[in-house]
Amino acid sequence: MSEQPNYSLTEEANSTISSQWNLGSCTFTQIKVSENHTYLVKTQNDAKYIVRLTPENHRAQESIQSELEFITFLSKSGAIHVCSPIANKNGCYLSEIVPYADKKPWYAALFEFAQGGSVMDKFIGLFDDNIVASVGKTVAELHNVASRRGNNPEKWNLMQKNVPLGTQTHENCSDMNVIRKRAKEGHEYSKMLERIYDAKVGPFLDSLGKPTDATYGVIHGDLTLENYFAHGDQIYLFDFDQMHVNWYGADIGCVLTWARFFDEMGYVQGFDFEHYKNVFLDAYKKVNTGMSEAGHLEQNKLEGFELYREWYNSTICVGALIQHEKGERHFEQTIIDICHTLIKRCGRHDTK
Repeated sequence: MSEQPNYSLTEEANSTISSQWNLGSCTFTQIKVSENHTYLVKTQNDAKYIVRLTPENHRAQESIQSELEFITFLSKSGAIHVCSPIANKNGCYLSEIVPYADKKPWYAALFEFAQGGSVMDKFIGLFDDNIVASVGKTVAELHNVASRRGNNPEKWNLMQKNVPLGTQTHENCSDMNVIRKRAKEGHEYSKMLERIYDAKVGPFLDSLGKPTDATYGVIHGDLTLENYFAHGDQIYLFDFDQMHVNWYGADIGCVLTWARFFDEMGYVQGFDFEHYKNVFLDAYKKVNTGMSEAGHLEQNKLEGFELYREWYNSTICVGALIQHEKGERHFEQTIIDICHTLIKRCGRHDTK
C-alpha cells in the first residue's frame, strides 16, 4: 500500500497560480484529493474561484483542453449554467506548475465559482422536485447542445477529436481488452467484470444499434449530486473532467444509478426513488425529444443504461484499487472504501 503523500501547496506554487491568473494575494484551501486535486481560492477582495490540478500522467494536455472548450460551448449556448474556465494572462486555460514538494508537474486550470449551494445539503437534490426537474432539464439541454454540435460543427469536431471514448477514460479501465487480460491473470474483481459484461452489459450495448447525433456524443460523464449546485431553480454544472464520447443514456444512467444507490443503501430516510426518477425523466423529455423518439427512454433501455453505468463505475473502482495497491497513486481511505462497496454491489449482476 502507498503512503499518503504531502499534498500541501508550496509557497512557490501559490505564487505561480496567483501570478498566472493575476489574482494578487490570495488563500488556497484544499477541497478534495482524488484523481484531481481541487482548491478554493479566495482573493483579498473576497472573490472566489476553484483551481483544479491534474497530474500530467493522468490526462493528456489535449484532452484537458478539449474539456475546457466543451464547457465553453455549453456556456455560450445560453441554456446551461456552468463554471467556465478562466484564461490566464497568456490567454490560455492551462498552466503547467509544480505544486508539491515532490517536484512532479501538474496542469492547473482556474474556474468560476459556482453560484448557489450544494444539493448534498440535507439531500435536497433528491427531495426537492423543483431541483430534480431542473437537473432533468439541464441534462437534456446538454445533450441537445451535443446533438447540434454546438451549432458550430467544424469547431466542435476539432474539439471532439481529443475527447476520449468511454473505454479510454481512467487509463482504459473499462476497455474489455484490459479487463480480460487482468481476468486471465487471475484478478478476481476483473473476472467478475468480464462475466457481467459478457452476459449482460455487452448484449445491451449491442442492442442500441448504430449511434446517431440524437443518441450519442459528448457527455458530462459524472453527473453525481456532488457535481452540481442549485441556485434557486437553476443548476450549475461543474467537474467535467470525466467527459467522454458515449451514449447520452450513460449520463441518464449515472443520475439514476447514484439515486438508486442512496435508496438501496439506506443512506437517506424517506427517499422515494421511483418518484425522483419520474420527475427527472418528465423534465428531460420536455426538453429533449430525440432520445424518446429513438426509444432510449423506454423502461428496458433505462434499466440497461443503469446497469451499464453501475458496471462502468465498478471498472473505475477496480482500476483505482489496483493503482493504489501498486503504489502508483494514492487515494484517501474513504475513496478506497466506497470503491469496494460499489464493486461488491455490482456483483449482484454476476452470473457466477
